Amino acid sequence: MTVHFNSAFRDAGRWASQHHELLDGKGYPHGLTAGDLCLEIRILTVADICDALLATDRPYKKPLSMEQAFSILRGMADEGKIELRLVNYLESCLSEEYRAR
Repeated sequence: MTVHFNSAFRDAGRWASQHHELLDGKGYPHGLTAGDLCLEIRILTVADICDALLATDRPYKKPLSMEQAFSILRGMADEGKIELRLVNYLESCLSEEYRAR
């Protein structure tokens, strides 16, 4: 079955299929590198990793604290796997959200 998206989301299938790719080429399924990855995929990758680290609904692990999660994300950025500017932006957004509660 094929899912059809309106023009604003015409690349959503590609974004979803590549969100486990890493800037250094050590991701999967295709081993793509930074030059192959658009901003949308880079954003989804950081968001997905963060979600996995903070998730409260995983029966196989306890959620990490925000500090632990962003320490891991910054480490991945230092290793050239994800973009530090996106990690910093996500941390800023989540920090503002938690402060607003």
